[in-house]
Amino acid sequence: MGVRLTASTYRISISPHPASIQLVVRVTDPAGLPLAGAQAFFTLQIPGLAPISNQLVTGADGRAV
Repeated sequence: MGVRLTASTYRISISPHPASIQLVVRVTDPAGLPLAGAQAFFTLQIPGLAPISNQLVTGADGRAV
């Protein structure tokens, strides 16, 4: 299996902090094909702000946003 995590922003400042951040995980099976139905749990910790977390399931394209 493979997992790749990307974000819409990579440099985050607390002052001013971004209004939104999009995290995308792509999950593939051992053959490299998209894996639908995989559970993905996101946690983002920015110093000075409360943790942001969410649990999602990948779609037919192997992505969870």
